[in-house]
Amino acid sequence: MMGFSIGMEEEKLQEQAIRGVPHKVAADCWFTSTGKMIPRMIKYEDTEGARHLLKDIEVLKSDKKHYAGILMYRYDCRAVVNNRMQNFILCYHPENNTWDMIFPE
Repeated sequence: MMGFSIGMEEEKLQEQAIRGVPHKVAADCWFTSTGKMIPRMIKYEDTEGARHLLKDIEVLKSDKKHYAGILMYRYDCRAVVNNRMQNFILCYHPENNTWDMIFPE
């Protein structure tokens, strides 16, 4: 019996686009002794130009993903935003060393 490959490794399967508006953020991360990256704090600017600092970020889940063939690390998180607990997504783009924060729709 012969097997054929479609040329795509399982780990590189394409993901659905994340719904929501991405906001560029600055991130502070901690790296474990095994090389795992964990976001600890982020700074971002809202639509009115006010700057915000989010600390005590709880990472609920993290995954290595491919969106449109581009590698990205996705972190499903929650933290206190505007005096209430809110879920959000942090995306790290290793290709250009940038972070995005997305509040899911």
